[in-house]
Amino acid sequence: MSLLSAKSLRPGCLSIVLILILLGMMVGLIGLTVQLPSRVYTTEQQAWLSYNSTRQVNQIAPEVNYRLFSADAIGLTAVPKPISFGARESHITADIDVRYKDHEGATVTAYDLRFAATYLVVNPDAQHAITLEMIFPFPQTAAVLSEVTFTVDGTEPPGVTYSMQGINWKAALDPGQERKVEVRYRAEGVGSFGYGVPSSQRMSDFDLRVTIRGAQKINIPESALEPTARQDAAQNATHETVLSWRYLNTITNRNVQVELPALPRLAYAQRVDRLGQFFLQLALAAPLLTALFLLFWLAAMRLESLQVAREHTVLLGIGFFLFYPLFIFSAGFMDLPLAFVVSLIVAGALVVGYVVRAIGSQMVTIYLVPLLIVFYCLLTRGLTAPRYLGMMLVISAVVLASLFMWRVSRHKPQAAASIAPVEEAEPKTVAEEKQVAPTAKEIAAPVEEAEQTPPHHAEDTERYCAHCGQRIESSFQFCPRCGKDAQVTRQCTRCGLEYIPAGEMPSFCPACGNSLVVE
Repeated sequence: MSLLSAKSLRPGCLSIVLILILLGMMVGLIGLTVQLPSRVYTTEQQAWLSYNSTRQVNQIAPEVNYRLFSADAIGLTAVPKPISFGARESHITADIDVRYKDHEGATVTAYDLRFAATYLVVNPDAQHAITLEMIFPFPQTAAVLSEVTFTVDGTEPPGVTYSMQGINWKAALDPGQERKVEVRYRAEGVGSFGYGVPSSQRMSDFDLRVTIRGAQKINIPESALEPTARQDAAQNATHETVLSWRYLNTITNRNVQVELPALPRLAYAQRVDRLGQFFLQLALAAPLLTALFLLFWLAAMRLESLQVAREHTVLLGIGFFLFYPLFIFSAGFMDLPLAFVVSLIVAGALVVGYVVRAIGSQMVTIYLVPLLIVFYCLLTRGLTAPRYLGMMLVISAVVLASLFMWRVSRHKPQAAASIAPVEEAEPKTVAEEKQVAPTAKEIAAPVEEAEQTPPHHAEDTERYCAHCGQRIESSFQFCPRCGKDAQVTRQCTRCGLEYIPAGEMPSFCPACGNSLVVE
């Protein structure tokens, strides 16, 4: 009795242990993914990357202010309030040579910038002289600025002042006078380059050209001012991209922004850092996707009237779940598409091989492969590209609905056995009744014969394996040919119907009504 109880508890205990292992894997994956970005860098790498993250060059347009000299202002102690008009024309060029800097495996996209700008400033008053003040701010993220020049009409004006904050110049302009101002400098930047367009003024003539050498896949953020032209060319094995912005009489609140690409082959730490948000989304979705996969799998087994042990189902869930940690951690060493393919092959082979050995290849073809396509390919693709998530959800719903509708439609209800019409008996005469009336001896003979023949169940019926069709004995629990659960199959001796009874042995055939218990 104790041995029987121990044997009956083993499957249940194994199922509980496997469920706990699966839950632990889910919690562990989420915890590791949350802490992963903070654990991949050393202290020195974090300090170096933090310093370089603020070194992008963002140049701001110069501020041009005017103070009007008029007869009304003479003799007044109050200083006339400056009026900001901005430059009438702005022609800017930025030459960027990209290079990559490495520090103990951490890499940043650095560049050498040669900035040159020509501004045309004009006295807007045709009758009065004005005092012009021009402030050209330097990018505050640049630690070193070299080859700084400031010229007006080709020469450096007197009274111009330089500082790390910018260049300041004041001059008097006659009515309608124009001055051409040129500013040049060199600087080193990291990551991106930007130019701030004045948002409170109309740009009469704005022209900016950015030439980028040594980098491809230049990105313009959606919130930035779109370039009006783009040219890509290769010169002396160096890729060159020319972006142009040309606007006339334009007012905008957007700035020019150019994002430079990272090194194509980043170190593991930086790949994990860049993909940290995606990894976290995938880790949070993995338990939900695993639960949905097992739910659809159990529904399929129920639909096919197959009894699968709980430990088989939990082991299948563990194999399915392993795809997600394998995908997350392999993406740190290889590109996302390659990591996805490798994880799909490894986890898919594990799951398919287990189901073939534990249940059979037929369930793999009918159910497992479509489910893996839906959960691994469609839904995971929707998570990796959020803009396709809605479409992937719709396609997955269509595929799953089609699969189960097709399988349910194959289980057609059996047609009810036709009942033969009862012929109305003709009345008989008294003489006929006397002729056919049996004697007492004739009546007793069949009764004695029936008592001698014991009642028996339909032993004449035959059993067949539900998996391979092998004829088996009634005492066999497993098929001698395929080794699988033999189930309880019967075949009617009259119509030949083979069926699997849901409960106890029925007394009548569900197709023709033949008695399966003969007395």
